[in-house]
Amino acid sequence: MSIQVQWFDEGQTIVRIDITDQYTINELHQAWATEREMMYSVSYAVYSLNVFQTFYIPHKEFKPTAERDYVSKRIPPNLQLTVQVAPNAMMRGILRTVASIMPHQVYVVPTVEEGLRLINSHKQGILES
Repeated sequence: MSIQVQWFDEGQTIVRIDITDQYTINELHQAWATEREMMYSVSYAVYSLNVFQTFYIPHKEFKPTAERDYVSKRIPPNLQLTVQVAPNAMMRGILRTVASIMPHQVYVVPTVEEGLRLINSHKQGILES
């Protein structure tokens, strides 16, 4: 499977999506649905960490379908922020474009470590919502 969704930490406060290989739009939408289910299953603050380990956009309709099938679905009220990790600069640019349509706070960073620093800063109240 090229997309895996799991709790990243023992406290179940960070849902991590790992994208390791080429994927289809359907696989991506299923991953987002699983992520939403996980977030709705708890009543406390949660964070999303999406790690794009490959530079791949599955379809020219990525942004419109992301808007229709992710943004139009209810964002879990306990989602504090999303961090998207992409080591490739071009992929980060594409993700920033997609992030601009999201109705919640989204950061795009080059490393998992930087993403975790953002999440931890938010948890500590250093990073404003």
